[in-house]
Amino acid sequence: MFASLVLVVSWVGQSAYANGLIPKEFSDRIPIGRTFRGVKVPNYDKNTSLLATVMEAESITRVDANRLDIVNLTIRTYDAEGGVASTIFMAEAEFHLIERKLRSKTPAEVDHTQMNMTGDVLSYDMTTEIVTMEGNVRVVIPDAGSQFSFTVPE
Repeated sequence: MFASLVLVVSWVGQSAYANGLIPKEFSDRIPIGRTFRGVKVPNYDKNTSLLATVMEAESITRVDANRLDIVNLTIRTYDAEGGVASTIFMAEAEFHLIERKLRSKTPAEVDHTQMNMTGDVLSYDMTTEIVTMEGNVRVVIPDAGSQFSFTVPE
């Protein structure tokens, strides 16, 4: 078994973005029980107005006043030149609106320009900007000599 890995990251953090990963203005307009398909939400850096992230989902369903269920969630972050810096994928996720927390319900994958990380559960707290990867965590750093990788032991 493997433990968890905690990362403090600025490449997904809400503070740099004008509206956060899932803007309140968007989530407030989804009625309870309603499903939206083919959702694509861009976010722009509030300091530079450059594209910072794009959140895409096959579907988003408002479960209740506090929760969104998300299917096939892909989050792309962009660098200052407009290139993709990282891609985060979760087949199923849940977003808690009041707490501003995203949590995968299925294994998640993070592909960054400098590493690849997979794990059973990815959690992202937009308030603290802390990402936690739990269970069967595996990190691969391709540019660290001869294909460096490690797992996090329990």
